[in-house]
Amino acid sequence: MLVPIKIAGDFAIAQFLFHRTWNLREYFFSHLTFLFDATPGIWKFDALLLLWAAPFAWIGLSLLAKRLRSARAPIALVILFFVPIAKFFLFALLCVLPERVESDSELQLPPRHRKWVPESSLASAAIAVICSTLVGVILAVLATWQMRNYTTWLFLGLPFLMGFLSAWLHGLARPRKLRESFAAAYLTLAITSAILLSIAVEGIICLGMAAPIALCEATIGAWIAHSIQRTSGPNGSGNGPVAIACLTLPLLILIESLGGISPIEFAVTSQVAIEAPPEIVWRHVISFHELPPPREWIFRLGIAYPERAEIDGSGVGALRHCIFSTGEFLEPITTWDEPNRLGCGIVGQPDPLSELSPYRNLRPPHMDGYFNSHRGEFRLCRIGSGTMLFGTTWYSNRMEPQLYWKLWSDGLIHRIHLRVLEQIRREAEAEVTANFDSTVESADRWFPSP
Repeated sequence: MLVPIKIAGDFAIAQFLFHRTWNLREYFFSHLTFLFDATPGIWKFDALLLLWAAPFAWIGLSLLAKRLRSARAPIALVILFFVPIAKFFLFALLCVLPERVESDSELQLPPRHRKWVPESSLASAAIAVICSTLVGVILAVLATWQMRNYTTWLFLGLPFLMGFLSAWLHGLARPRKLRESFAAAYLTLAITSAILLSIAVEGIICLGMAAPIALCEATIGAWIAHSIQRTSGPNGSGNGPVAIACLTLPLLILIESLGGISPIEFAVTSQVAIEAPPEIVWRHVISFHELPPPREWIFRLGIAYPERAEIDGSGVGALRHCIFSTGEFLEPITTWDEPNRLGCGIVGQPDPLSELSPYRNLRPPHMDGYFNSHRGEFRLCRIGSGTMLFGTTWYSNRMEPQLYWKLWSDGLIHRIHLRVLEQIRREAEAEVTANFDSTVESADRWFPSP
């Protein structure tokens, strides 16, 4: 009953008070767009929504704690109320787990199950890892190559599911130690990643970037499974419903894929101080010479990096060519305010990286249209006899959760900026030095020392 009241209130606040749209999909997969919304007065909308949600959050937490006590599950699981994906999984489990009145000593798996659930820790772990890995590989291939969706479910839900399944299956015969549950979850992730790499589904770079968030989600999943190992009835009555609840989680990928991803535009700005006037710096902004080979390890792994820049024409409408290691950016000039500001759009861009893989020319779906640079800008500010040069790139990313991938993309774009800005600084300061040496040489020729 509280759910429709909460949803109706959200719609009323959004549409009637602030004239904004409200999407039901946000209840399942929030994109945290309010963190990047610069609309004036948006804080009032966010604050009112939070105030309206506060009593419902309190009621939800109270009911969740009561249900956890009745199932004799750890009360600490209430923290998952605020965790995307995991909270729905927990709710599903609590809907099917029976109330517990038995003592823990009564929890024994019925003999008919022991023919396929071995007591041996090694054999049990092997079965758990194999089954969980099979689920992970199938769903990962389905999400990336069939649905071509790099959604929240893929990076949050799937590692969570694999961690939960591996730890739960490992503990069917008898409760395991926490470190054994974690070991099964981490081994499942490692083997799944190796298989995805070996069958040319993903490359090393993408797997490495996804590893931190996948490890966190698998850890949470394994911890939940370990915590509820003792909540099954004396005849294993809780194990069937738990398995059914596990199988409901993959349906979330279908729900999320129907709504698509609404990319948010982000901006990254970097700066460098140059000991040269803006008039000289400007010439090296519009085009610069070949850059030296990169020393940064991230570029050596395959991330695209700039090599040189050229320009055809001058003024608005000129075409700037920024040559990267993976191809060419085509940047028509939209702002030409010499020597203060140079703005450009982007009508063509190369691959963001060259994936490391045993296979040549591996092109996973995320290489096509998931990362898009929209426009760029250089601003030159005179500071005394020098220049402060700012470089800004506006971009969007269609991979969820966008807040997580923003950390990677912002860092990589900043590295690219610095590589370009440092080259401009070297060339501009070299020109100033050459001009000074030429002036001194001319002065010596006209006014030789006695």
